[in-house]
Amino acid sequence: MRARIILLAMLIAAEGRAQTNFFFYDNAGRLAVVLATNKTDAAFYDYDAVGNILAIRRQTVGPVNLFEYSPATAAGNATLTLQGTGFCTNLAQNTVVFCNTITAQVVSATPTQLKVLAPTNAVNCTIKVTTCNGTGSNSVPFTSSVGVTVAPSVVTLSGTFAQQFTATVYGTIDQNVTWFINGSIPAGSNTIYGMITSTGYYTAPTNVTSSGAVSVHARSETTTDPTKDGIATITLANPLGPIYSPTVSAQPGLPNVLGPIYSPTVSAQSDLPNVLGPIYSPTVSVGLPPPGYALLFNSTNYITTPYSSDLYPGTFTLECWVNFTGADDSRLNIVGNSGDDGGYRIMTDAGRAYGEITGFYSLAGLKMINDGQWHHIAFISDGDGMTLYTDGVSYGGAPTDGPYDNGLAFTVGAIPTTFESGLNGTIDEVMLTAAVKYTGTFTPERCPTNWNETVLHFTLDEGSGSTTTDTSGNGHNGTLQGSPVPSWVTPGICR
Repeated sequence: MRARIILLAMLIAAEGRAQTNFFFYDNAGRLAVVLATNKTDAAFYDYDAVGNILAIRRQTVGPVNLFEYSPATAAGNATLTLQGTGFCTNLAQNTVVFCNTITAQVVSATPTQLKVLAPTNAVNCTIKVTTCNGTGSNSVPFTSSVGVTVAPSVVTLSGTFAQQFTATVYGTIDQNVTWFINGSIPAGSNTIYGMITSTGYYTAPTNVTSSGAVSVHARSETTTDPTKDGIATITLANPLGPIYSPTVSAQPGLPNVLGPIYSPTVSAQSDLPNVLGPIYSPTVSVGLPPPGYALLFNSTNYITTPYSSDLYPGTFTLECWVNFTGADDSRLNIVGNSGDDGGYRIMTDAGRAYGEITGFYSLAGLKMINDGQWHHIAFISDGDGMTLYTDGVSYGGAPTDGPYDNGLAFTVGAIPTTFESGLNGTIDEVMLTAAVKYTGTFTPERCPTNWNETVLHFTLDEGSGSTTTDTSGNGHNGTLQGSPVPSWVTPGICR
């Protein structure tokens, strides 16, 4: 009997190859479903615990089907891949619901595959998919695995060397966590990297002599697996560096609060030797470099750069910093040159980052960034796939092609040619590089440096005027447009 079943399976697979049927595989890599080209006749494969075929069931299926999902379990907000048929390439036309009540965010879509963000605390949930073609569901329930997120996830400490972190545990009702520095130094240990308490309060080391990066980890007490940690990245910055132009009233006997002063007079040069030694004064007037600028947009104004073919590289990293509040349900343009027939761009969608290529391929971020703080967005494509990063963290990728040269100008803010609204907020450090700059989690540069492949870079530090210079050296200077034009504001992200 077993030989007959195997022979029948081989005949069906051979028949499928001849007719170019559709094949779907389970989490163990085994053939799970063969769907005929008419998309109604299907064969389902059943296996025992060690992988032997028990049965092949033939049945007729409807226009929308959810055959398989992977991985079998995932932490909240991890990417979950759904395999089936009848899905719509337009993200907005696909709705995925767990346990009949929890709607998951769809981040990419093809006719046979959806990528969604797994819900938190889902337990034995049936998954239902509703698309432009109908509704389908699966019979194997999904349960979230344990995971942790830490907020804030990216911090720069300069001057005030302390930060309270909070952790949220997914996949369990137990919210207790254990805190670590750099993944292994336990809470309460005072080290050269600083100290974290059992409640998530971080204090930097007392003497920060140079900039450095420290990671803070929160691990659920229900697991010992460090890969389930929630992680925040801290950049420790020396708040002032050498002070070159102080006005000092020295009072011996007071503690040294400034460190060495490189000036024998109140109007010294930076290259003079330290002739005073430590200054024991808490009353000092310090001359600091001026802060950088950024541009504030009102959703209708914009920067435009004339069309050029090199602004359409086949491989690219498009990135910028944004600072805004509000969560408009519509998508608002930030930067790019996309239309319905080509190009690429970064947008915001309901308070999250959103990347789009050719008007058809898109990725949505998970993290809310409409909190009035600076956030970094990077959108990357190598011509075959695309990835979207928010504050140095990727929430999954998706296949794509393009971008195609649609002859449109490069725009920051609103897009006048297609009458699309732009971000109502502040934008800084816009950069386009004809290369894949990031392939994993990274700490975004506040003052990014140009690569040899950088095509365009607006530092937006002019502070006045109606133009901004492309510092890449390629001459793609921008012109401020609108009534009124975008406003110069300070401080920007690079300061």
